[in-house]
Amino acid sequence: MNRVTVYVAGPYTKPDPVSNTATATAVADRLFRAGYLPFLPHAMTMLWHFAHHHAYDEWLGYTMAWCERCDCLLRLHGESNGSDREVERMLELGRPVFHTFDDLLAGLPPTGIANGVPIEADLQAAAERTSDD
Repeated sequence: MNRVTVYVAGPYTKPDPVSNTATATAVADRLFRAGYLPFLPHAMTMLWHFAHHHAYDEWLGYTMAWCERCDCLLRLHGESNGSDREVERMLELGRPVFHTFDDLLAGLPPTGIANGVPIEADLQAAAERTSDD
């Protein structure tokens, strides 16, 4: 089985890229532990941008292309014009957008294998683990 790919969208520059990336990384880890396959543009582009600067529109074009490859989007709280545009793109593609982890679990449960255990057999345990975080 293939795992559900989740595009993690949220603030990057406002108020602080490092703090926002840390928050988004924690969310991506939670998704991964629950059996999803998260795509985290924050972590992917942060180091890349420090090494090789690109204009905002180039990064946005890059992330929009990734939207087309993901099954759904999880929109993190906070002001972000780029994330708002990513949400719009996912909706144009007819893909679901979620605003909480619980809504994602309910609307598009993970499939496949995580940590060697079939997701369907371990979904409740994963939900309990992540609710404690």
